[in-house]
Amino acid sequence: MSQEPRLTFGRTLGIGMALAAGTKPTPPVPTYATDVDQPGMLLGQVVIAILAVLMVTGEYTSGEIRTSLLAVPPRWPVAAAKTAIAVATAFVVTVVPGYVVTLCGWPLQRKFAVDDRFTGTGVRVIAGAGLAVALVACMAIGIGMLVRSGAASIAVIVLVTIVVPNILTSVPVHWLDTVGGYLIGNSIQGLMAVPAQIDPTQGVFTFGKALWISALWAVVPLAAGLAVLRRRDA
Repeated sequence: MSQEPRLTFGRTLGIGMALAAGTKPTPPVPTYATDVDQPGMLLGQVVIAILAVLMVTGEYTSGEIRTSLLAVPPRWPVAAAKTAIAVATAFVVTVVPGYVVTLCGWPLQRKFAVDDRFTGTGVRVIAGAGLAVALVACMAIGIGMLVRSGAASIAVIVLVTIVVPNILTSVPVHWLDTVGGYLIGNSIQGLMAVPAQIDPTQGVFTFGKALWISALWAVVPLAAGLAVLRRRDA
């Protein structure tokens, strides 16, 4: 995945620190130290998803996929290796800078924010952000195997994670807003929300519900992509 993970790391740090410097209290909703991690994570998920797609589709473009599949006839180990690399990278480049930003941004927020830097909830929020990006990366691998085209796969990722969720949740129609909450672009918010921020009426689910919804979005495309990989010619 070349140097892009390092760039994602740097972007997350930069965005988080900029947010920490500009954050103001917004009563009655409390501000938490870990809140500064979320904007960087939202950018990082798209970057990591694109890289995950290119890990798959790049081989089809170059023709190297034939060599890979000839070397590993069962084929599923190829997909498993790519998925493991994408998921591990996504988790690390989200969690590490996220926690660094939380620690470094605290002096700028200590007058009004709730200190959850070293609490179980705070650690879960940071780890949840990493899990969220890892699930998006997993979904991206599956979409890449299904579509094969880098541009088309990236378009699907952007639509599913950003465009459609934002459109549905902004339309003043209750059932559309409800549907939008179940799209992965919105469901992952529950993975990195502190208890006080969980509000199903605003599309923020509890951690457990957010996990199974987001996991379905990740596992279903991956399983479908693997099935296609095993049946279709390279």
